[in-house]
Amino acid sequence: MATNLLQNLPAGIIEHAAAYDVAQDALTDAWRQAHHAAQAVVEAGKRWGDPQPDDSHSAMAMKPGERESGGNWWRSSAKDVYASLGFGAGGMEITVGSPDGPDASAAPLAGLTLEDAYRFVRESARRLTGEGPRNEPSPAPDLPDHPVADGAAFDANANVLPALDGIYVDAARAIAAVSRATEASAEGGVLCWPHHFDIAGLFVLDRDEGGDMTKTIGVGVTPPDGLDDSGYWYVSPWSKAGVENAKPDDPPDGRWHDRGKDAPPMALLSVADIRNANDRGEAIRGFLAHSLVACNEMLKP
Repeated sequence: MATNLLQNLPAGIIEHAAAYDVAQDALTDAWRQAHHAAQAVVEAGKRWGDPQPDDSHSAMAMKPGERESGGNWWRSSAKDVYASLGFGAGGMEITVGSPDGPDASAAPLAGLTLEDAYRFVRESARRLTGEGPRNEPSPAPDLPDHPVADGAAFDANANVLPALDGIYVDAARAIAAVSRATEASAEGGVLCWPHHFDIAGLFVLDRDEGGDMTKTIGVGVTPPDGLDDSGYWYVSPWSKAGVENAKPDDPPDGRWHDRGKDAPPMALLSVADIRNANDRGEAIRGFLAHSLVACNEMLKP
């Protein structure tokens, strides 16, 4: 990681600062519903894809303007079938299609249940591939509570979903900006991981002689959880050898979360703090720049 990252990370990487105007309760509700909908979408990769050691076959990648309606879609892919989740001004929707085919079947989720969503993905994938699931089910544990998990119909507020979409798109753009500023590529690209529904990029600083990662920094955005009930941006360092007595200065507008003796601290910038910032874009940029430099220093020999 470049030590002059603060200068290299450009202003203007955040285009959807107005997304943080949405009331927290409404944003959290939409976020929770999308989180659960993603579990059905990733059936394509998890059940029909080739299992990967890092579990990346279960993740989703962003495909801007995937369908004629445009918008941003998060796609779970196998060799011969994909499923995508879109959330924006048109509501929340799942599509399933063949990578080589021109058409995709769509299921707007408003009024449907999570069971309906799973059925739609599984039946569509079976029809497109001509066979049933190739892998055993592997449901994510400890998902957040929400009525849709207990059989209620999806009813996410269509006026709130564009804000959620904006937060995820800005995260993808920011991770790409970090990659350009540091001349380091995010391992595997920018991915959305269904278990925590975080969008993240993983930057590898060092590997051992066998090619295994030994030092990394993760950058991303995660929904509300036990660390912060508004959701947050994070910069997360890791070292196989551990880091002792790391006490970096607090990042602008953010804080460090102590993860105990077995892991270095993780930098957090909450959605609530961004909402209250005078310049939201600069708050995020400054947080990322400061935290990345600090993590790089922590992970030095």
